[in-house]
Amino acid sequence: MKKEPHFVSLYDLSFTLIFVFLFMSVIFISSLKEAKEKEKKSILQIIIAEKELFNEGEYVFKDESIAFYVIKTSIDSLYDLWKSDTLLKNKKIKNITVTGHTDNLDIGMKLKIKYHNLNYSNWNLSLDRANQVINLIIENKMLEGKEGLEYGMLLPSGKSFYMPATENIKKYLIDASKINNIKVKDIDSLSSDEIWKYIEAKFTDKMKEDLIYYCNRTPELREKNRRIEIRLELWD
Repeated sequence: MKKEPHFVSLYDLSFTLIFVFLFMSVIFISSLKEAKEKEKKSILQIIIAEKELFNEGEYVFKDESIAFYVIKTSIDSLYDLWKSDTLLKNKKIKNITVTGHTDNLDIGMKLKIKYHNLNYSNWNLSLDRANQVINLIIENKMLEGKEGLEYGMLLPSGKSFYMPATENIKKYLIDASKINNIKVKDIDSLSSDEIWKYIEAKFTDKMKEDLIYYCNRTPELREKNRRIEIRLELWD
């Protein structure tokens, strides 16, 4: 008996392709969510307000004993968080970054003279503050007894006023979306790194200028921008 060739209708084929497409889409979305969660889980961060450590416009600690307590508590908390998290404790630390941030107000002439540098700017101030924090960590041996943390991992950086507080940026994105057709879904769930990736990819220089102005338009907003961030960055 002659065997009839197997025939697949266009309807059956279309249904199969749609099913495969939907299945692959689910896998892609799931992978994307896992990647985002992995990215969030690769960084542990603590933010310290300027007023806890420094007088406005200065990089010398206003009270070194208080600075010691605040910074040591922050380092201890980050370490405990890393070691107590079942997903993180087996990951090794890549860097311990200390980053200074300022508002967009110019450094006054009085402080420029004090620092013997008429070109002293928020770039200098933010980096000098980060270095002050790292020096305090090293001088007081704050990483002693913390397995996995080494002094060679400490990295200072200064961002001046170019990375406002995440809270301020989220407010801007919500307000700006009403007039500039900025499409940002689930703003509140985004991490600071995800927000900055979006801004770098989608914003023009003019939009970035508007963002910085918005985030520094009141004393309350500027105060939130002036901060120190201490991060543990983990290997994936």
